[in-house]
Parts: sequence; structure tokens; C-alpha cells
Amino acid sequence: MHIAWKKIVEDDHEAYSAAYLLFYDRFYNYGLRFTTNVSLVEDVIQEVLIMIWLDRKRLAEISNPEGYFFTTFRRHLFKKIKALTKQFPLILDNAEPEFARETILINQEIDKELQQKLQGAIDKLSARQREAIFLRFYEGLSYQQVAETLNITTKATYKLVARALLELKEIMGLPLSILLTLLLKFD
Repeated sequence: MHIAWKKIVEDDHEAYSAAYLLFYDRFYNYGLRFTTNVSLVEDVIQEVLIMIWLDRKRLAEISNPEGYFFTTFRRHLFKKIKALTKQFPLILDNAEPEFARETILINQEIDKELQQKLQGAIDKLSARQREAIFLRFYEGLSYQQVAETLNITTKATYKLVARALLELKEIMGLPLSILLTLLLKFD
């Protein structure tokens, strides 16, 4: 779904509602990769989505609103996780993402064994590589948007994803073209 940022800037409530629903689901899935605290994720989602509406006039100035809001969500979530970790150190031990099988929903036509093999291969990647793969292929963010979200350069993002893909290729023993096809079939 393409978000009509211009309409949101012009106070279009329907365009905002559509963006709200889309971002809620995407932020929810992304947030649960960093913490199992559902209420924390939901609170941060609400804060960021309200901020989108309150700051809607600034959207016209932002060159990449979608990437900007993913970055904002990630920063807010990490800030809250860090605060909770200080307050309750045994509840949240770190903010390293865990990308479970649900994040790699390969279309049903693909054999279950291949799904398991791909998941096993992704689990062997570093946390940063798993996060980059999730954002790039599952969320469909551009390299620039992934870079902004991870707070690294676009060039570093290309290298991070390329290294992750090469590792996946080696682990799975598949040609890169087939591996990319599998990754691009994320729902």
C-alpha cells in the first residue's frame, strides 16, 4: 500500500487512518523482534502514530517519511526498553532482536523443509544481519530506509545485506538467484 503523505499533511483523516492501520501492524511485528513485552510495543506504537498526526505538517519536509517513522519507532522502543532494563533488570535482558519463524512467512507453495532450512540459516546470521534481512525483505524497506533505521550509511547497509546473503547462500548451498526468490516471497 502506498501511503498518501501529501493527503495526511493536508489533514485528510482517511489517509491517516489507512497509514495508521498499515504502520500499526508493521511496527507491532518489528517491535516484537526486540522484546516480548506486548504492552510496551503497543505503547510505543501509539506514541509514534500519534506523533505522525501531530507532526503531519512536517511530513512535507521529510524526504523519506516511511523510513523516518521506522527509525523514530525503533529509537523510542529502544529508549523504553533501556529505561525498563534499568528499572527491572531481570525482566528485559537486552535489546538484541530475535527473528523467529513467523517473520519469514514463505508462500505456502514452498516446501516446509525448505522453510525450515532457510530459518535455520537466518538464525546463524549475526543479530545485525538478521535485522537488516528482516527490514529489507520482510518489511520491504529500501536500502536507504534500512540504513536510516539502523543508523548506518547506505553503503554499510549494502555491505551488511550482501554479507548476510553470501552467508545464507553458503549455508543453504543454493544459488543466489534462488535464495533471493525465497527471501522476496515473504508475506
